[in-house]
Amino acid sequence: MIWIQRKIKRVEFMQQEKIQHIKNFLLKKMDELRNVAGNTLQRLKNNGEKYADVCDAAAYEYSKAIDLAVRGKERNMMLDIQETIMRIDRGLFGICDHCGRKIPEERMIGAPLSKLCLPCQMDFEKRNGMLRKRFSQKVKIKNAY
Repeated sequence: MIWIQRKIKRVEFMQQEKIQHIKNFLLKKMDELRNVAGNTLQRLKNNGEKYADVCDAAAYEYSKAIDLAVRGKERNMMLDIQETIMRIDRGLFGICDHCGRKIPEERMIGAPLSKLCLPCQMDFEKRNGMLRKRFSQKVKIKNAY
């Protein structure tokens, strides 16, 4: 696949105070995620208990696996936030990665981690089978009586 790098001029479409508000929100969210991650890792490191009952040990291991899975999701969220902050700093916040058009301000306020405009996002989801098929199948309700 050939990637063509486009020259994208920096577009001023949102007021700087709104962008700064979004950046502050993202930085606050990043700090919260770091604190939660640190607490999770401390809890997992400090729990050196040995369980007499096999079921208790299994329940603890299951809980640990869930904590680690959630930690992985939080890590991905932190990476997305870092990328968005970098986009803000470089003046690329609100510009679609695919087509280079402006992403509407309402979308950027509602979903600040968005990297694609709505048409490109819909196309991406359609190509990857992520778009739900709404109303494509008729629901048949059987009479229970």
